[in-house]
Amino acid sequence: MKKIKIAIAGVTGYSGRELKKILDAHEHVEIVSVYASSSIGERLEESSSVKKEDETLIISDIDKASFSNIDVIFFCTPHGLSMQYVSKILSAGVKIIDLSADYRFNDADRWKKNYDTDHKDPINLKESIYGLPELFRDDIKISNLVAVPGCYPTASLLSLMPIMSQLKSNDIIIDAKSGYSGAGKAKSEGGLAESMKDNFKVYSPDFHRHEDEIKYYADKLLDKKFNVSFVPHLLPHFRGEYITAYVEPEDINKDFQKIYEDYYAHEKLVKVLKKGTVPEITNISGMPTCEIAVSAKKSSNKLIINAALDNLLKGAASQAVQCFNLMHDIDEFHSLKY
Repeated sequence: MKKIKIAIAGVTGYSGRELKKILDAHEHVEIVSVYASSSIGERLEESSSVKKEDETLIISDIDKASFSNIDVIFFCTPHGLSMQYVSKILSAGVKIIDLSADYRFNDADRWKKNYDTDHKDPINLKESIYGLPELFRDDIKISNLVAVPGCYPTASLLSLMPIMSQLKSNDIIIDAKSGYSGAGKAKSEGGLAESMKDNFKVYSPDFHRHEDEIKYYADKLLDKKFNVSFVPHLLPHFRGEYITAYVEPEDINKDFQKIYEDYYAHEKLVKVLKKGTVPEITNISGMPTCEIAVSAKKSSNKLIINAALDNLLKGAASQAVQCFNLMHDIDEFHSLKY
């Protein structure tokens, strides 16, 4: 098989580093270009902890790229950047896997509502496919523009989907916690990591963009309207994410363990834990998997769903590689260790 030529934008960030590690071990790809907002002109090994013995990549300025020598580009960049380039890149016949938020909504008005600015590429926004393979696998296979969801929507949607059609109430509460790497390299290394030592706190309790993203796809997949209350917190460690979701099922006496096990019976990267056990961040750190546990609290008629994943992998880089493999008719789990 001819090697697929890859470019990575945002290669020196946390998700960019993780992505490059995975792709370095992927024998069907060749990384030919890397971009970053700083360190332009430097060898990648001088600006990143990601190293290869034969590393010769020079960090380039994406504004000067022609995109003529690549087949696929990954964007591991803050929101607002990829939309400036996507139209040009697609016109060059290059496929795009965007780990940022720029193409996660197919609705420009919805995007503006959440990001408080006009979308610069509303035409391609309508055509983008949400890169959550367990829910949109067939669409991803035929797409040229995939928007990989972040860690919070990934964990939330995976934990909720098996039960969403069987709820008495459409009210959903999600208590979410993430390692500080989820805030990105700039914030983490700009003082956040230091401030989180032996600390724990809520942030954005009144509004968080991922709340509407979770609702958007829940509504879309189930063809109904849900009320989502999502509250995120920061944990005092680098990576990992944990969510606890609370829903009210129609029948609290159902065998929810079996419902979840059956729903994910054929999914290799979503693991429903045995009854009586719960996900732990230490178990999923460095893994491309999402672990889920479900329990019924009959006294309050609530179903409790717990999920954990690595925010830099299943919440970013490894999920992007899943999408890449699907888009190129490669085994979906190729180069992912699970």
